[in-house]
Amino acid sequence: MGAAGRQRRVLPDVTLRTLTGGDAALRSLLAPQVTVVVFWSTDCGPAVDALGDIQFTATALATRGVRTITVVEQALPTPALRDVLRSKAFTLPVYLDSGASASKAFNNWGTPHAYVLDAKGNVMFSATSDFAKVALRAEAMVLAATVSR
Repeated sequence: MGAAGRQRRVLPDVTLRTLTGGDAALRSLLAPQVTVVVFWSTDCGPAVDALGDIQFTATALATRGVRTITVVEQALPTPALRDVLRSKAFTLPVYLDSGASASKAFNNWGTPHAYVLDAKGNVMFSATSDFAKVALRAEAMVLAATVSR
């Protein structure tokens, strides 16, 4: 992955938990468009500090048809999580990585970390904290898909 753009498939059976207690299959959240998946943690100061950049990038990418979802590395919603979301005015979809299945599927070991997936769910690029680069890669993928149609 990274600059070389070596693609790999995410495991299809990853289940995330919503903040309201429901389940969401990761595969259903990805297709059929370019998607950015961002892992973060309430215990990671740089990840919490990056939430504003993540939301700004996601809002800009949404105008290009790119979906952004965030995965917080914890099993249950906590008062600390709700406080962070409220204090940062964070409005993107937030999913819980109950059982760390998403972290394992992405081979993710730190936060904040973003993955850009193509419309088929292949990881095409990843970056830590460089959301401008994430946005450029996602936009390039959208443009490439448009040209190839």
